[in-house]
Amino acid sequence: MKPPIPAKAGSPPSVRVSSAAAGSGASNLTHTVTVTNAGPSDASGWSVLDTLPTGMSYVSGPSDADITVTVGNDTDLDVTNGGNGVLAGTVLFASDTDLANDVTRSFDITVFVDADVSADATLSNTVAVTGQDPDPTPDNNDDTEPTPIDTEMEL
Repeated sequence: MKPPIPAKAGSPPSVRVSSAAAGSGASNLTHTVTVTNAGPSDASGWSVLDTLPTGMSYVSGPSDADITVTVGNDTDLDVTNGGNGVLAGTVLFASDTDLANDVTRSFDITVFVDADVSADATLSNTVAVTGQDPDPTPDNNDDTEPTPIDTEMEL
């Protein structure tokens, strides 16, 4: 896992996702998402969009009362046609609470690796954070971590 990149004044928090330990097909894996505000001021409200790779699906996430979870079911972001405004294959974690200067929030998400993921595949999980404050340094707002998949059964 990469260390958080310090944010500049007025920028939203930075984000990192851990790579889960190697998993196998038809099993659950847990990733840890870490959101950091390096300051020097508080960040108001934040959201993390987790783009899951093909072969990985969302199972569960944080139970924190201040984080809402929206699992994407939309194909074009048009909420008038039955979608929820979040693209299929993504999960949105949002909080209206401030993230104080020099504070880190972490939460776990559990994903399922499909049984048909090929042996020795590597699936990359990508997360991106946005905040309600202007962002002069967007370079530290996303992270991608590979997770090796071993589909051979252990005896």
